[in-house]
Amino acid sequence: MSQKEQGKGSRQPLGQILKGMGAVSEGDIQEALAVQRKDGGLIGEILVALDVIDESRLAAALGVQSGMEFFDFEGVDIPADVVDRVDASTASLFRVMPVRYESDTLFVAMTDPLNVNMLDDLEF
Repeated sequence: MSQKEQGKGSRQPLGQILKGMGAVSEGDIQEALAVQRKDGGLIGEILVALDVIDESRLAAALGVQSGMEFFDFEGVDIPADVVDRVDASTASLFRVMPVRYESDTLFVAMTDPLNVNMLDDLEF
């Protein structure tokens, strides 16, 4: 199943995505679920608090769960002509960063990709 298919319809549980990525074991998931039952909270945040995964791994798994690609800026040089496709005030307002342009499509990294209103407003 592709990342995009996983994000459609019923969402795959985050723990299972992380397990599929090889980031956690079944025991890690069970430990996090026990903490969640006792104290509440989100599984991903619990796994980070337990030092089982880091924030970057959580972000990647959340990207898979939502059907969106995770983008890691570390060591990436984004060409100026791509960055220039969104002016600084728009990038700041929408909290986006252009990362790639291909086939007349601009790909942006965003701080809140689940904000549907922002996605609609960003189309230009």
